Amino acid sequence: MGFVGLAIPTSRAMRLRRSVDMSNLSFSTLNGKRVAFTTQPGYATRFSALITEVGARPVWCPTVQTKHFIRDEDFSDLDRAVLLLGEYDIVIFTSRDSIDAFYQRYVRRDKKLSLTDGNQTGSVLLFSFGPRSLLKWGDGDPETAQLALLNSKVKLAVIGRDAYVLKRILGRSPDIAPIDPSLPGLVHHLSGTSSLIGNRILCLIPKVTGLTEPQSLRDFAMALEHGGASVEIVNACKTVATKPEDTELERRQIVSGNVDVLAMTSSEEAEAFGKLVNPDDLPAKLILAALGPDAEFGARCAGFDVTVVSSYYSQFEGLMQRIGMEMEKKNPPTSLILPE
Repeated sequence: MGFVGLAIPTSRAMRLRRSVDMSNLSFSTLNGKRVAFTTQPGYATRFSALITEVGARPVWCPTVQTKHFIRDEDFSDLDRAVLLLGEYDIVIFTSRDSIDAFYQRYVRRDKKLSLTDGNQTGSVLLFSFGPRSLLKWGDGDPETAQLALLNSKVKLAVIGRDAYVLKRILGRSPDIAPIDPSLPGLVHHLSGTSSLIGNRILCLIPKVTGLTEPQSLRDFAMALEHGGASVEIVNACKTVATKPEDTELERRQIVSGNVDVLAMTSSEEAEAFGKLVNPDDLPAKLILAALGPDAEFGARCAGFDVTVVSSYYSQFEGLMQRIGMEMEKKNPPTSLILPE
């Protein structure tokens, strides 16, 4: 079945949308306030820059991180999926970590994959593939692999700014990057373009280890299948909690009252933070914020009384806007009255 991709918003359009998201946020409301956030590496830089932009002071306290697999056996499902990559109509990268893991495993020259197909054994890279066909055997280089991706008819889908990551790493722009940069937004777009019925979808996600898998991932897969697609979920990397000693200083600042806001941007982050800090030990004045319903659910399950929740899963701007509104309610601006 054919696939109609949605054009990626231009950088100007994204800047305009970002300015609209922030238009009602008073600079003076957050000026000088300390905002701690648990965002994992890869997305923390953008959130930190946004916090600084509105005059606040970022305190980065990462509670989870995504790592590549080390053992070859952990790649077995991904190895099989890439060997038959042409059998899929759409490949969905749910994060930039899954893009990077894909690249590290299959494109880099020193990461060749040894596979056996009947009586034929050899090193295979993304040398050449197309719909309903196996990869060709041979020793390709990164440039050849990227060219094969560029010419492939397999559609690539990402969320939000991961479109630029895909282009930078794999050398190809995505065929779809929905306006709503979230998993529900991606489902909505695919449903709206009739890209689910009868299509086979490969979805690359992280394997959540030692923490609860986000409900959003389970709902995402179910929604794709409900729309008529055949979905294969494959772990491309793993998400784990950070070591307690890596964030000891930041957690001490939060508990001691030297932070005004704590923003949790995923359910795994909230769960991991709850294993390190007793919610009862947090200062009463601390504003607890969550990025979207999924992060809110994880935070409440961990015992945190969240008071600020943004409507979207992947919009840091929306979360900062809600934080600013909450700050204004607690500290309303005073008007200067001049004597007559």
